[in-house]
Formats: sequence, C-alpha cells, structure tokens
Amino acid sequence: MANSHQKLGQFVGRGFQSRTDAHLFHLTTDSYAAHIALGAYYEGVIALVDGVAETYQGLYGVVPLAVLRRGCGQQGDAPSTAVEALKDYLQWIEANRKDISDRSVIQNQIDTVVELLASTIYKLENLS
Repeated sequence: MANSHQKLGQFVGRGFQSRTDAHLFHLTTDSYAAHIALGAYYEGVIALVDGVAETYQGLYGVVPLAVLRRGCGQQGDAPSTAVEALKDYLQWIEANRKDISDRSVIQNQIDTVVELLASTIYKLENLS
C-alpha cells in the first residue's frame, strides 16, 4: 500500500506541475490556438486529478500529507515547451498507472486525464 500511496502522490504532484507549466506557457505563447488549448487544459486538469485522489482515498484510506508533499516536488528539469511538459506527464502516467491502483473506477478516471492530455497535445501540435 505504501508504494501505491507514493505513486498517487507523484500522480497528484505531476498533475499539479503540469497545470502550472501549462498556465505559464499559456501566458507566454504567441499562438491564439495554443493559448486557448492550454487554458482549457489548466482549467480542467486539477479537478480530474483531484477526482482520482479522492476516489483513491475513499477506497484505500487517506494518503499522508507528507507523501503528497513529496509528490509535489519538481520532477526533473523544467520542460522547454508545452508539448514536452504534457507528453512528460502522459508518459509518466502510462508507465505508472497500474502502480496506483488496478481498480477500474480509478483507471477510468485516469483515462479521463489521459484524454485531456492527448487532446491538448493534438491541438498544440496540429492546430497552433
């Protein structure tokens, strides 16, 4: 259980960081399409990540604050582009999602985060 708590903490922390990165790129882009796509991402991702965390804690118990704080530490180097930031989070999710929980309800919620990531990446790579 401790490892799944740590993975959830990392999922939450990386989600929060992706929101901050998206907001910073949103403020500095010269593309209107990227501005809109990033705005939709940063406005939506926190509620989705929060939903995963609340469902997880309803099923497995409250994750200690210290574990969540560790998960919120900056992970690696700062991304140089918005697409890089979003792809990094997407790759981390794909590599670690089963370590969070194999329960279908949680996997379905994680799929919704993946859906938002993939849609935003598409918009940034093809429409801006």
